[in-house]
Amino acid sequence: MDFFIETLAAGLTLGAIYALAAMAISLVYGVTGGFSFANGGICLLGALVSALIASSFAPLGPVFAPLALLMSLLAAIAVGVAAGWVLNHNFTLQSRRSGVLPLIASAGLLMSAIGLLQLIQQLDVPLHIPAVQPVVLFVPGVLSVRIAALQPVIIALGVAIMGVVAYVMRRTHFGLLQRAVAQDAPMAELLGVDTARVVSFCVLISSVLTAVAGWMLTAAEGPLTTDSSLSAVIYMLFAALLGGPGSLKGSAAGGLVVGIGQVFWSGYFGQSYAVLAVFCGIFFVVRFLPEATAQRSVVKEL
Repeated sequence: MDFFIETLAAGLTLGAIYALAAMAISLVYGVTGGFSFANGGICLLGALVSALIASSFAPLGPVFAPLALLMSLLAAIAVGVAAGWVLNHNFTLQSRRSGVLPLIASAGLLMSAIGLLQLIQQLDVPLHIPAVQPVVLFVPGVLSVRIAALQPVIIALGVAIMGVVAYVMRRTHFGLLQRAVAQDAPMAELLGVDTARVVSFCVLISSVLTAVAGWMLTAAEGPLTTDSSLSAVIYMLFAALLGGPGSLKGSAAGGLVVGIGQVFWSGYFGQSYAVLAVFCGIFFVVRFLPEATAQRSVVKEL
């Protein structure tokens, strides 16, 4: 029971991270009609910058750990804003009109982020995340669970941000414009909607979300390595695909499923085939579940 609760807490933490990143990917997909690797690169940049900022507070001792985490979060948000500004002012992001140019540019950003991470590792730059004492849940004779103190913070932050994004997209005028562009961009433009402006704001919001997801990933698992960063990007793309491209609610659900599935598989069966197991599960859901649902619908109609 103790191991199950600890694994569940870790799975919810990772699921919140993947859900936030998957929502960002789906937000851009909805208004551009194509996937972008830029979110993965921005996530890695946010994780790297937050680790560098947090490491600068390491000599001050554990007393300054909350300040280090706060400053690293602000630095990650700044990275997201800067990345969104660069993408909006230097690349044509409306892939419905631009062909494969946005995809090539976004792939270049991802590869650049991975190369920068490799350079930091080769230079042996010390990266240390301030240690925070774990939370112990102890009931004599029932359970003794140790949960990392940052896990509830990450889960609460992820849920809060996703709630704000969902409210903005469903209850505000900008959300109405975003849904109009996502459904039919040419018609929305004919009706007077500034589609380029809507796309720019969506890219900016998406960049900030993925940068914050990078901070959350660093706070939860420590400084990223090349292997762990690639795995994180792959899982984020899996989550977006599982939830359905362009669906914010589905992407959030897909992120939770992928995060919890990865942690439970790694905890009970080892990490060797976690990616393969998640991929097989997603392939099964995408390939067979829609057909089964359609067959049940036909039977009900008959």
